[in-house]
Amino acid sequence: MKKINKILICIIFALTLICLVFLTNLNNLMADTINEQIQYNDKIIEDDFENDEVLIVINKTSNTKLWNYSAADFKEIDCSSVNYLTQNYSNFESFSKDEIDNTEGSQIILRLKLKIKSKENVLNVIKELNKRDDVVEAYPNYIGRIENIETESNIAEDLWNMNGQYGINARYATNLGGSEEVKIAILDTGIDGNHPALKGRLSETNHKDFVKNDGFCIDLDRDELNDVLGHGTHVAGIIAAESDKLNGICENVKLFSYKVAADDRHYNDARIIMALEVAASNGIELINLSLAGNASSAALENKIKWYKGLVICSSGNLGNNIDEVKENGKYAKPSYPSNFELDNILSVGATKSDGTKAEIEDWGGKVKASNYGKDSVDIFAPGTDIYSTTSVAKGSYVKMSGTSMAAPHVTGVAALIKSIVPNINARDLKDAILSNCDTDYRLKDYCTTGGSLNAWKAVSSVAYKLDSNGMITGLNTSPKREILIPSILNNIDVTGISKDVFANTDITEVSFEEYSPIKIIEESAFKNCAKLNNIELPYSLLKIGKFAFENTSISQICIPKYVSEIGDYAFYNNANLKIVEFTQNSQLSSIGGFAFSNCTNLSSVNFGENSQLTSIGKRAFKNCALSEIEIPKNVTSLGAYIFEDCENLATIHFNAHIRQHYKIRIVCVF
Repeated sequence: MKKINKILICIIFALTLICLVFLTNLNNLMADTINEQIQYNDKIIEDDFENDEVLIVINKTSNTKLWNYSAADFKEIDCSSVNYLTQNYSNFESFSKDEIDNTEGSQIILRLKLKIKSKENVLNVIKELNKRDDVVEAYPNYIGRIENIETESNIAEDLWNMNGQYGINARYATNLGGSEEVKIAILDTGIDGNHPALKGRLSETNHKDFVKNDGFCIDLDRDELNDVLGHGTHVAGIIAAESDKLNGICENVKLFSYKVAADDRHYNDARIIMALEVAASNGIELINLSLAGNASSAALENKIKWYKGLVICSSGNLGNNIDEVKENGKYAKPSYPSNFELDNILSVGATKSDGTKAEIEDWGGKVKASNYGKDSVDIFAPGTDIYSTTSVAKGSYVKMSGTSMAAPHVTGVAALIKSIVPNINARDLKDAILSNCDTDYRLKDYCTTGGSLNAWKAVSSVAYKLDSNGMITGLNTSPKREILIPSILNNIDVTGISKDVFANTDITEVSFEEYSPIKIIEESAFKNCAKLNNIELPYSLLKIGKFAFENTSISQICIPKYVSEIGDYAFYNNANLKIVEFTQNSQLSSIGGFAFSNCTNLSSVNFGENSQLTSIGKRAFKNCALSEIEIPKNVTSLGAYIFEDCENLATIHFNAHIRQHYKIRIVCVF
């Protein structure tokens, strides 16, 4: 009996061991199954993506059913509906397989709606779809969320971002460009179509909503536009607002609202892909994408790659180095689309008002800070306490912070450049912006350029024509209001302004950069600029050509020390000119004939002490309002009738040793 009991105990023990081994293996098997379910390739369940949608790229070369996919074609995955995110290729029926395959940018991307709502199911479906010959690859429909900080203030204050010390230097750039032919699609939360500062900038029709009807595109007119969050409206205002409170960067541009983010701030890859497709089909070559997500698909990457225009995006607000790479070669803390390595993406980080990278304390701790990356972020722009438009229901104007605010500064500059060079391609447009930034040692480790946006440098680089000698020979635009003459263009010192360059334009004020190297203003350079009322000539100037400032509205002029010659008719017919001054020790040797003739309000001419003037041409001061004038002692030659019709002239002081005076005849009323 004891022996039997021992045998039973052994049997029970053995069975127990067998059960334990079985259960252990079963657990391992289940764990492997679960792991297989929640991870497929580099797609993991922790990523943010729609729980009932999958994106697939169709293999065009191995299939003839390009244009009529339906849910019935995906029975193995319980698909409820199919829609084309890119063009429906029914017009390709007459094309050969090679013609379809070689059609530039013709990637076919479908969105499959699934009956089961489960992220695990999405990953399993992707695994199944990737077994099909007609599928290049399947992806989750990744989700992102728009983030920004709204400041409880609607006071403009100094608009530091536009023209402050570390702003973008927008004042003169804005005056060089702007055209309604330039179209910008703002992929965002929508735009308030009734905002008075934006109504004139928004197209009357052809706006899009990719949110309302489950991701399908809905056409909207301007008056139908709304923006619950105000984020897209704020972006639009930075680019192109027009009001007594705020003027955006680019005038006369046409804005299009492409709503891709819902009122809960969420967007997904499918909406952006559709928006890019629609923008391309409508001839829009500038996209502002003030959003950033930590996961994305190659489907979106490839769609951007084949988009003809430039996509300007925000780098994100998590304070991450988005260049950081994990051991497996994947980005550790990515931000998309910034991390896509494409020539037509321009990624923008955010600065604060002292020009440094925006940090967590600058944004009140509500979001972390500007993302950065020496390889993935291209440039920085203002993104802290940016005053702009918001939805009328939210107060019309507000300050916001975030890289979402930095990106549209670059978009506005890109629009100015494109208005001047309409056919510029995306790569050259991007280069014009990046190669003309303001480098700053404080940003050198944070972005590719090591600098921040300078609107005027970028725009002037394409606005002016320069020859190999540094002479400005022409313009690619029609400037207006105030203009600034650059010292350097495309790494060449600007040495002068050639004949007729600014003639007959609507400029009102001309300034020169400090330490300008300009030496000559040639014939008729500013002739017939009837609105020109102010100019401060550069210290380096040596010569003013004939007719240079004929028929302008300048009221006062100071001739720099080293100018040696003023040409014939140089300031002829300037009815508003009242005062002409020369510096001490002026090197001027000659004033041409009729130089100041018909300046009917010119009442004061001061040649300064120790003037080197030797010659005054005929009728140089004809028909002026002078009552008294002193001729410098070094003058040796006076032309004929130099004070003809100066009816108020009572006193002329001759301290000169005049050797040659031809027919000096002073006609005046004493």
